[in-house]
Amino acid sequence: MARTYEIACHDCKVRLWIGQGSGEKAYIYSTDRHIKQLRDFLFNHQYHRLEFGDDERLALDDYMELNSDDDYDISTPEGGKP
Repeated sequence: MARTYEIACHDCKVRLWIGQGSGEKAYIYSTDRHIKQLRDFLFNHQYHRLEFGDDERLALDDYMELNSDDDYDISTPEGGKP
């Protein structure tokens, strides 16, 4: 069964969906848009408690998903409205 992969910031309670798949077929999205989102996320959450994993192991239901809605600005730590 395919899983989704996310990186989360436990300090800010936000998460970024960055991949999917399972086993040897798991991958991280590599479009320019996704790489920019990942870059911005990592820079904005430097020195925070970050965790990467699949959706079945991470307990992130109460975390805001930054890339789920185009109204959120990934370039801000809180994902606030632009």
